[in-house]
Amino acid sequence: MLLATARELARRRKPKPLTERRCELIERDVILCFFMIRRLIELSRVSRLTLDFKFDTYSCPFNGKYITPFARHGIERYYDLEIETAGSKKMLYVANQFIHSSLFLITTDQTRNLDSFYVVSDYDKKECIWRILVRQIAEAFKLAGKDYLKGCRCEYDEKKAEYRMVLE
Repeated sequence: MLLATARELARRRKPKPLTERRCELIERDVILCFFMIRRLIELSRVSRLTLDFKFDTYSCPFNGKYITPFARHGIERYYDLEIETAGSKKMLYVANQFIHSSLFLITTDQTRNLDSFYVVSDYDKKECIWRILVRQIAEAFKLAGKDYLKGCRCEYDEKKAEYRMVLE
């Protein structure tokens, strides 16, 4: 599913129209893929390459207005989208933003290709909303979909008096 969703997010010469149904399917698939990645990380089934993947993020500050449960259309009323602060976040943080998202919005470019997602979880919704580029999400899905462990070894931690698994 990770690789199939990465292909769906890829740029096309003639992109499909972005209908309400297609938006819902994209949202579902992206959230499920991030849930799969988080679960693979929790089970130590991916290498550090996937775990340490960093997304370029852009945060737009919250303007203090009450956010209604039906705020999906018109996020510009709640967040100042003109002021963006660039940063970077690791895979697990971004995955949790998507999994626990309270707002999720898809943007397109002039060619109707998917450009970026605006997403925010309940935890961050009174701080800022995050804009994350679709091409980076597709890249992360490809990486996680092809990331197979080469091996692992156990090392004894004398301070904790237990073994810890080191992934390779």
